Parts: sequence; structure tokens; C-alpha cells
Amino acid sequence: MIIAEKGLSNYVDEAYMLLAKTNFYKGSYFTATEYFDYTAKAYKKDKKIYLAAMTWKARSLMQLKNFELAARVLDTVKFNLDSVKSEKADPLATLAQMSIYQNKYKDAISYLEQAIKETNKMDSRTRWPYILAQLYESEKEYDASLKNYTKVENSNAPFEMYFNAKLSKIRINDLLNDQSSNRKQALLKLLKDDKNFDYTDQIYYEVAE
Repeated sequence: MIIAEKGLSNYVDEAYMLLAKTNFYKGSYFTATEYFDYTAKAYKKDKKIYLAAMTWKARSLMQLKNFELAARVLDTVKFNLDSVKSEKADPLATLAQMSIYQNKYKDAISYLEQAIKETNKMDSRTRWPYILAQLYESEKEYDASLKNYTKVENSNAPFEMYFNAKLSKIRINDLLNDQSSNRKQALLKLLKDDKNFDYTDQIYYEVAE
């Protein structure tokens, strides 16, 4: 096993991270936390590995509802963020996630804006703007929310996300322009599209609002 060959392998750090992530995705968050903690301590001089391990440790702790300890871990992540030139997206997104748990939506917006600029992952470039749009909407920053919902609508987002972004755009346009008749027309137009058949109840609910 690669971990048993610790002194001989150049990949032992990745092996520990893989084992930790495997436990995380299996829902074994306590075990995952232990592995991420060990990796962070063993490879503290390798800032990329250290930062990744601490970020995932915080995620595991959040899954365990240990938000106080997760916040302390993320304070360390934030302190060390400038020590790496790349791979900042996941730490920033995790800081955003913690800010959402703490109801600090403006902080979450700031972290997520930075994370989107840093990531090269296509799914993140779709999913994070959707979350960002919702955060802006909750803060009544409707123009910024509309901009991000439009990004999702114009991306290769999964259909459910695309549909909800479109629905949210209609709602926000109504708030910005105070034209409920146009809103109802736009919603009823969605009913004519066969792709939206599974969402008929949701559309009618919005029409009735």
C-alpha cells in the first residue's frame, strides 16, 4: 500500500488526501477529519497541501456541525491564503460556506466573487454564480443578482438549475420594473415549453404570487 511506503514514495501526501476525501464522501466525517488533520500537520511546509488539508478539515467539521472549531480552522486557512499563488478557489469557497452558516452574507459574497475568479472548474463556474445570485438577492442587490442568474442561464448548467435561474430572473425583473403583467406573461410562456412540464406546479405557484 502506498501509505506504508512513506519513506519511498513521492505521492504519500496525495495518498493521505485521497484516503481522507474517500472517507468524507462516504460520510465518515470524523475519520476524514483525522486524516486531514494528520496531513496538515505532516506536510505543513508544503503550503498547497497544508492549505488543502485544512480546507477539507473545515468542511468535515462543518458536516459534523462543529462550526466553532471549523471557524478556527478557517481562520488559519485565511491567514495562510497569501502563501500560495494558485489553488485558492476551494479555500475561498469554503470560507464563503462558513460565512453563510454564520449569516454573514456580505462576507460570503466577497469570498465567492474571489473564488469564481480563481477557479478553472466548469461545474464551479456554473454552481457558484447561482449561489452568488441567491446571496445578492437575499441582500436586495437585485442588479447583481440578475447578472449572476443570467450567467447561469447562459451556461451549461443542469436543467433544474437553469430553470430556477430563469424563474428567479422573472421574479427579480418584476421587482425592478414593477410590471406584474409582464411577469405573468413570462411565466405563462414557460408553461408552453415541454421541457418545463415537470415544473408546472412551481410555475403556477409563481403566477399566483
